[in-house]
Amino acid sequence: MEATEFHELYAMRAAGLAVQRFTPRLLDYLATADLSISLAGYNTCMNLLATGVPAFGAALRRQREQPLRVAKLKPHLPLEVLGEDDLEPERLVRAIERGLGTQAPEHGRGAQPGGRRNRRSLFGRLGGV
Repeated sequence: MEATEFHELYAMRAAGLAVQRFTPRLLDYLATADLSISLAGYNTCMNLLATGVPAFGAALRRQREQPLRVAKLKPHLPLEVLGEDDLEPERLVRAIERGLGTQAPEHGRGAQPGGRRNRRSLFGRLGGV
């Protein structure tokens, strides 16, 4: 993202929201989030497995791996798959409102004892993602 675009987003932020390019504490922030919205990239999906945060994954048709990844992860996460049509502003707003009412499973939310081992086990059962 270009610096000018970043500064425009930063200027539009609402009270109580932070806009940052990078944070080494992403998992800490994600673990406390009410909802994650992403393109369902590999690293993001692994972070969702680690935290159990309710999420929307927008799996774009032109990407081969994203639709496969979210299909394999959906049974294990509070994950709703968004199609490209769902990214239209009005539909996305309704989806976000619906998603904010989603509860994380009891075992989710934050770092878990044995989390790395459990993620490896789940990853193995999924046959790679």
